[in-house]
Amino acid sequence: MGNRTCASGKSRHLRRWQNVLGTTAKAPRWALAYKYAAEEAETRVEDIVMQVGRTGVITPVAELAPVELAGTTVARATLHNWDEMRRKDVRIGDTVLVAKGGDIIPKVLRVKAELRTGNERPVPAPAHCPVCGEPVMRSEEEVAFRCRNLFCPAVTAGRIRHFASRDGCDIEGLGSRWIDLFLGLELIQDPADLFHLERGALAGLPGWGQRSADNLLAAIARAPERPWANKIFALGIPGVGIATATIIARHFANIDELMAATAEQLAQLPSIGPEVSGEIVAYLHRDNFKTFLDKLYIARFFKDMEVLPASGGQARDSFFSGKTFVLTGTLAGRTRAEAKQAIEARGGKVTSNLSRKTSALIVGSEPGSKLGRAQRLGVPILEESEFLARLGD
Repeated sequence: MGNRTCASGKSRHLRRWQNVLGTTAKAPRWALAYKYAAEEAETRVEDIVMQVGRTGVITPVAELAPVELAGTTVARATLHNWDEMRRKDVRIGDTVLVAKGGDIIPKVLRVKAELRTGNERPVPAPAHCPVCGEPVMRSEEEVAFRCRNLFCPAVTAGRIRHFASRDGCDIEGLGSRWIDLFLGLELIQDPADLFHLERGALAGLPGWGQRSADNLLAAIARAPERPWANKIFALGIPGVGIATATIIARHFANIDELMAATAEQLAQLPSIGPEVSGEIVAYLHRDNFKTFLDKLYIARFFKDMEVLPASGGQARDSFFSGKTFVLTGTLAGRTRAEAKQAIEARGGKVTSNLSRKTSALIVGSEPGSKLGRAQRLGVPILEESEFLARLGD
C-alpha cells in the first residue's frame, strides 16, 4: 500500500511539472523523442533543373543517379533555393549523400567534396524564367527567385490545379494530365476558361467520350456553389491557405468587399500580419489578376452575397465552439477536409491525437482503432448522422 501511495505522489508531482512546462503548438516541452538516424545513400548529381511552381517560385531540383533509399528508388531531390544550394555547394557532377526527411522527402545532406575531379559545374541563379523566358525577380525579403508572369505556362498549370483542388472548387476528374492536355491544345489559358469548355471539344479528345465530358462539365458547373472561403482559396492569393481564407470570408461578404479592403483592415484580422496583408492587397490589384477576375464575373462565379462561414458570435453559441474533435472512418456526407472546415468555422478544433481531453470522436463508416480507444477513454462518440444534424445539414 505504501509503494502505491508513493507512486501516486510521484505521478502527481510529474503532472504538476508537466503543467508548469506546458507545450508548444507541436509538442510538449517536458518530453523528448529519440529517433533512429535516417538511412543515407551515396549517389551522383547528374543534372540540376529549375522547377516553376504555382506562385512563380523557381526551385532548383537535383536529378540523381537512381539509388535505393529506405525501400524506394530515389532519382530526384529538391535543393530548395539558391542560397541553400550555395551553402551546401552542390554542383552538377558532384557525389552526394542523400536521405529522406521524415522518411518521406528526399534531400541532399552534403557533398563529398573530396571526390571532386574538377569537372563539376555550379548552376548560377536564373535571370529569366526557364519556362516562359520572362525576367525573374527577387525581393529583399525573400530567398526565392520568382517568375512574375501570371501567364507563364508553368504558373498557369499550377494555378488551375490549385483552383480545381479539393479545398478550392473541388472539380473532380480534372487532374494534372488533363490540365496539361487542355493547355497544350489551347482550350484554356487560365482557370476562368474552364467555364467555357465545350462538350463536343472534350468528347473528341483521346481517352474521352460524352460521359466523361458531361461529368467534368457538371463538376465545373458546381464550382460557383462552393462556400465563399473555398472560392477565396481557389483564387490562389499568395499566403492565403484555407484557414486564412476562412478568416477573410467571415469579414468580407463578397469579392467586391474583398477587393476594396485595405492592408490595414486585413492586418487586423486574426493570424494575418502586416506583411501578409500587404502581399494580399498587392496581388489583388495587379492588372493581370483583375483581368482574371473579370472573366470569373462573366462566368457568374461570384455571387452578390456569398455563403459566409459562421461569425465569431455564432461560433460561441455553437455546439462546436471551444471543443476539440477527432475524425475516424469515411464520412458519406462530406470529405474530411470539408468536415474540418465546418467545425473550425463554428469555433471548434480538429486534431489527430485522441485523449481524455477530446470533446468527441466523430465516427464514419469503417472506423479505425481510434473508436476502441475512445470507448476505453470514455470519450463521447458522435455518429455521422448526429454530426450532420449538429452542423444543421
